[in-house]
Amino acid sequence: MKKEIIRLAIGSDLDRILEIENHSFDTPWSRESLRIEIEENELSEVYIIENDFDILGYMGYMKIFDEAHITNIAIDKKYRGLGYGRKLVEEVVEKLKEEDFNITLEVSEKNKAARNLYESLGFEEAGIRKDYYKIGDNALIMWNRR
Repeated sequence: MKKEIIRLAIGSDLDRILEIENHSFDTPWSRESLRIEIEENELSEVYIIENDFDILGYMGYMKIFDEAHITNIAIDKKYRGLGYGRKLVEEVVEKLKEEDFNITLEVSEKNKAARNLYESLGFEEAGIRKDYYKIGDNALIMWNRR
């Protein structure tokens, strides 16, 4: 078996990305919203991490001037804790830094694992969005500046 690869998502990846999205978030994006991000929105890019058998997870962002706003990151539940999320985020963040982007994201205040991952990759807390998530959780605004 070859090692995992990270590549831009294409339309035929949509069903699997939607499956991961629906199992990962309380308020998942719609199929149409994801399709637009993958196929139409020239400002956004969605990357997947896959092995020989499956799409393990995905990550999307939107480029706005000199900023890249990470919109979603999700790894299928059966592949979590195996380093795939770190590998995906690390590679995409490195690509964005090479392209000279400042990078921002929101993460649940309660999601310590994700916060630790982002901090280890150079993201710093810069603010809070109160009641950002449907379940009433606050979001931390994090930045990785060039």
